[in-house]
Amino acid sequence: FYNNMLYENVLLLYDVVKEELLTQAPDRTHIIELNEKKISWFKIADQAFVKLNHDSTGNEILRSGFYAVLYSGSISLYKKVEKTIREKSSISIGINKYVVENDEYFIRKNDLYFKVKNKKSILSLLKDHKKEVTKFIKKNDLDLRKNKEDAFTKIVTYYDGLSNKNFKTVN
Repeated sequence: FYNNMLYENVLLLYDVVKEELLTQAPDRTHIIELNEKKISWFKIADQAFVKLNHDSTGNEILRSGFYAVLYSGSISLYKKVEKTIREKSSISIGINKYVVENDEYFIRKNDLYFKVKNKKSILSLLKDHKKEVTKFIKKNDLDLRKNKEDAFTKIVTYYDGLSNKNFKTVN
């Protein structure tokens, strides 16, 4: 979704290190960097990404950038992947470059963003259903250390179902 218009079937490349969205020029002779200020969201291989802007109203600061949408409902789960290139020099090898990846997870609840790192932080945020969520984690043997993305997604999906079940409409 670029400049308030939806473009479909466009080849996109996302450079995580530089946080740039790229596409081919219409004549297919070169690559174009899209203006990130005009990008609202995009999809690559069924993975949706949204542009979130700096927000300091929650408990944690949310930096502007592109975030993978892992779950979207009355609460939402986002993943921010950061990759940086580091250099290490030695006399015998010379300059060795390597990539360091850091994944961060954020939940939007009541229009505020909160960073979640582990079981303790997610249970603290979802405290209105802490008992049910704790049972869900145990019953499904979710490992929040080895596979945070899968565990967080399942927990948030379950919690959203609990929250929506308790929502009653007034006639």
